[in-house]
Amino acid sequence: NIFKDLTFLDAGCGAGFVSEAIGKLGGNVKGIDVTENAINFAKQHLAQGSPEVRERVRYFHQNLESLDENEKYDVVISSEVIEHTNNQKDFFKSVCKHVKDDGLLL
Repeated sequence: NIFKDLTFLDAGCGAGFVSEAIGKLGGNVKGIDVTENAINFAKQHLAQGSPEVRERVRYFHQNLESLDENEKYDVVISSEVIEHTNNQKDFFKSVCKHVKDDGLLL
């Protein structure tokens, strides 16, 4: 459990494979994606996993802008997302709002 007690935001989580891998290592993950089908698949896949991982990983059909601006995470991951955004500068500003002061953006 190397990620025990760490919070993660997986922005653009898609099918949730990264989120679940982090959950298996002890991280608490909120996965969000604007594609409803991806979130539905992620939830179905997670339901087949271990109870421990199911407790640590949550998925939501939403975008970054709909997150409460006070939601901060130890680590924010946004893998394979930037190339799909219309305004990369605004995207990074939105992502950075959710990284704790001593956190990481990956």
